[in-house]
Amino acid sequence: MLPAEIWAIAVAGLILLASFAFLGTTSKALNPSASLAERMTVDGLTGLGAISIGAFAIGCFNFSSTWLQPALGIMALVGVFRLRAHLPKVWKLADDWRLLAPPLAIASFVVLLLAVAGLTEPAGTIAHDGIYYHLLGPVVWVRTGIIKPLADCFPTAYPSLVETLFAFCLILKSKIAPSLIGVIFFVALLVLVWSCCRVLEAGRQTSAWVVAAVALAPLVNCTVIEYFVDVPLTVFALAALRFAIAGPSAIVATAVMCGFAMSTKYTGSITTAVTLISMLVFLGKSPGLLIGRFLPVVCFVGCPWYLRNWIELGVPIYPPPGVVQRLFMSASAVPAGYFDEFFRFSAIKGGGMGGGFGNLILLPYQFTYFTDNFAGAGGFGLVPLAFGPIGIWQSRQRPEVKFFVLWATLLTLIWFVSDREARYLIPGVIVLFVLASKGLQYCFASVKRQTRVLAWSVLLIPMIYGLAYLISVDSPRVLALLSAEQRATYFEKNVLGADLFAYINSSDEVRSVLVTAPRSNSWPTFVAYYLDKPYVRVRGELFGELPLLPIRTNEEALKHVKQLGVTHVITEKNLDVSSYPLHLVFQTPIGRIYQVNKDDVKVEHATKSQLDERSEP
Repeated sequence: MLPAEIWAIAVAGLILLASFAFLGTTSKALNPSASLAERMTVDGLTGLGAISIGAFAIGCFNFSSTWLQPALGIMALVGVFRLRAHLPKVWKLADDWRLLAPPLAIASFVVLLLAVAGLTEPAGTIAHDGIYYHLLGPVVWVRTGIIKPLADCFPTAYPSLVETLFAFCLILKSKIAPSLIGVIFFVALLVLVWSCCRVLEAGRQTSAWVVAAVALAPLVNCTVIEYFVDVPLTVFALAALRFAIAGPSAIVATAVMCGFAMSTKYTGSITTAVTLISMLVFLGKSPGLLIGRFLPVVCFVGCPWYLRNWIELGVPIYPPPGVVQRLFMSASAVPAGYFDEFFRFSAIKGGGMGGGFGNLILLPYQFTYFTDNFAGAGGFGLVPLAFGPIGIWQSRQRPEVKFFVLWATLLTLIWFVSDREARYLIPGVIVLFVLASKGLQYCFASVKRQTRVLAWSVLLIPMIYGLAYLISVDSPRVLALLSAEQRATYFEKNVLGADLFAYINSSDEVRSVLVTAPRSNSWPTFVAYYLDKPYVRVRGELFGELPLLPIRTNEEALKHVKQLGVTHVITEKNLDVSSYPLHLVFQTPIGRIYQVNKDDVKVEHATKSQLDERSEP
């Protein structure tokens, strides 16, 4: 059997090859001058989106390896056949880019570092959204053979284009490959940044340095291998912009990418609306063309997840904001206050530095130097705000520049009055990087030596910081690959209850598990992603969902533990076994595992010495 890391690379490669089955589709809408890298990227994105949507549509009824694996294999073979014809051009492409070696070497190093770090098995707490729901949903979908929202985890009802690709990885027996899917999207982002810079007629070398700056922006690269979907959303949004400026013949391709953005995250609806408005204002797209061709394609591509939610949950957007809930759901559809904790938590996390006109004016300064106050991760450097205004002024007559400026402005305003979390603004920041390419080129070409020196300093100093930040963040994951001991240490350090999960997952006696709710006012210890066995919860991990209604408390669940059909209970505290049909089988300082008594077996309670012996690693 292949090592897990090698198998993860093979799985991610298989999915990538399957996406190349769509080579020559949407790329036909690009201008003839578009490079091979651009064409392969947009066709690959089309393939990833189509594979995911197709699997989701069938997976709502039957998400089984019986048909998924053969289907993916056939598409990969088609992808190899189509890719074979492009190989001579690929080698020529690599030869043409030798002159851009320094910036492309930097970007390639970032990609390689992220790919290597991503080969470490997922590890994190409930605070890690990627593990809390981006991966939990796919794990349960594969286990149950059907894609549906989890009653104990609201966010698994979100649009799930990327999570469905994660589920493909799990179907192919790799828990590591989802991080490599993130790397694939990251590479696509860098290619599209290059493409958009070149459309604005930035020089090849300048465009390459902008790509390197984007690669080293912590706000961008920090989510790549963390199983988030913000980079994929940005990729689809940027691909839509690239098609939008390609001409009227690309309107369908623009709509397809907008549909993929809507299928990736709810905020994709915002980027789609902003794209539509910007095309009307500055690209001269006729309303009839947009209504007759753009909107139907967007709705067709982007609707599956929203339609599923409407059918199963009574509302397209779930959890529903107040106005949506009143429009689609009856007052008795869910218990009163069921979503309150979710929206309260979201408001706190997305509060940023506060609203108001004053904070809006100060936003460029605050968002550059205080990104962590927007639930950020280290900022994005000085390039966008230092060179963006110069680039906008230098190219102010170009309709493409006006289009980009309006798009980024509208997106920023909507972000500012809604949810001011840093990663939600990544698409706007990337567009500002693209606009900065013209300003950077102007400064590089200046006859004044001081201007050129200052431009290089503003470019390189944040990149050095970004590189140091990236290495410090990802080095523990890289070191964990060096030996089994370091891997185990890393996992135990980052996963609360690792010993408890190991016992449950390795014991043949465990068939299903009841996970009790945590102590009041405390973060949950037991993240359901790490359970390889079926489970039920008393309460949702983070937002207090009640999946076992009318059961609401630990006590009620323990009284009906046999009716729930579980064999074991995992809990943070000691239980009174005289009150429940349970006996203790394993314990650690932070939790305990109880086994449900069998009706025909008299249980002899384990002694303390026996429990201590069982608890040893």
